[in-house]
Amino acid sequence: MKPTLSTCPVAEFEPADGLFVLTPEVATLWLEHRWQGNYRKLDQRHIARLVRDIASGAYEVTNESLGFSWDGLLIDGQHRLHAIVEAGKAVLMRIVTNLDPDCVKNIDGGKSRNTTDLLRARGVKYASLSGSVARNLMLRELGVRSTRISPAQIWNWIDGNNELLRACGHGTSLYNQSDLQIIRPLTLAMLSYLAIPKLHSESHLDAFIVPIVTGSGLTKGSPQHVLRRRQLIRMQGLGTGVRKENGVAELHAVLHTLGAWMTSSPLKLIRVDGYDLLRLPVIDYMPKYRSSNSKKEPDKASA
Repeated sequence: MKPTLSTCPVAEFEPADGLFVLTPEVATLWLEHRWQGNYRKLDQRHIARLVRDIASGAYEVTNESLGFSWDGLLIDGQHRLHAIVEAGKAVLMRIVTNLDPDCVKNIDGGKSRNTTDLLRARGVKYASLSGSVARNLMLRELGVRSTRISPAQIWNWIDGNNELLRACGHGTSLYNQSDLQIIRPLTLAMLSYLAIPKLHSESHLDAFIVPIVTGSGLTKGSPQHVLRRRQLIRMQGLGTGVRKENGVAELHAVLHTLGAWMTSSPLKLIRVDGYDLLRLPVIDYMPKYRSSNSKKEPDKASA
């Protein structure tokens, strides 16, 4: 039977071994009276991540426990206690007491599990790629440029998100078709996720991106030709003064080109202004894909 807040005893001021409901009130008392607060610096970003997990219900009890020494002092779990207090919400917590104070040197010494490990354990296809795509999209939705996002938050965001998994599969397929792999799988998956709602189908996006990644069917001077030439120059120029470009900047460049292709606009030079997920070009304002019945169509040579 799965333990719940209603079936487990509530922790009291005197810690005991076992699984307990830990309330913000008891967590506050333990921090005030059982925490020395000087052996390890608090990581406020880690606390904020735990607060988000607790508030959203993503926090789950595991084999990890709060640890108290044989003299009743907290030696492991200060971040979790602070997060419970800040979240103002009770959680299930495993508690271990009567530990040797010297054992602190061995706490957290094992290899930590990352997001990819968690997603693979849950059977998520394209685990590494889907985790990276989800993190970038979550940052964009949160309206922040950078913050710690826990594996549990990413799993909750991916779970049941068939559109994201479809985009990862599509991005991987495009990458495998490429002759020189001039665009990252992450960029291709992000492009698929963001652009297809505007283009209505994968085939429309393929008409734009396949000539770029394969080099076939390109028309000299077309937006796709300009982007492919740019990517090739960057690949060949690494180590000769050309700065390596991160994935966000690459996505900016691809979306800028997509906007020109969709509107049949000329494109001679691709400028990437910044490396900011919050200011991605085209997606928020680009027009719907013009159907074959429209007066103006995307570049037929590239389609």
